[in-house]
Amino acid sequence: IVVLLKCAQFLTHTHQHYTSQKERLMSTILETAKTIYDAFDKKDLKALPGLIHPDYVGIMPGMTFKGIDAMIQCTEQCPFTNHSENITYIVEDDKVVRIWDMVATAPVSFRLRMMGLMHIKDGKMFYTETVFDTNAFPAEAKALFGNCENTTDKKEKALSK
Repeated sequence: IVVLLKCAQFLTHTHQHYTSQKERLMSTILETAKTIYDAFDKKDLKALPGLIHPDYVGIMPGMTFKGIDAMIQCTEQCPFTNHSENITYIVEDDKVVRIWDMVATAPVSFRLRMMGLMHIKDGKMFYTETVFDTNAFPAEAKALFGNCENTTDKKEKALSK
């Protein structure tokens, strides 16, 4: 009985230690993701290069971004002044799901519900996949947003036709 109790105590301690480590890791991952999303909201072009992994790949409806420069280019070209509201985060290991309202305030005002998966690697944004209803953009917003196409994958698009 003593041996069984000692085993149970050891297993409980090991589980608590593992759970504590995992919670700390998930907290770090969440804070990293929040920092990255905040930099995008602010269009902080000085901070973003240090937050994006060199092997970054991002997917959005109609667009694929490969590398830091492609993501920075699109961020620079995004014509909207916007911020995020009604944010929910779900964290699992090194991945973060974010659900939010993108609220554009200029030059066109509108609100768009979005969802994104972000994979953090080496403390940086390694992979993202963002989904939203492209039909929810007002016509005047669609006309402005059309300029944000990644040029790094035009060859791949041409070859896939």
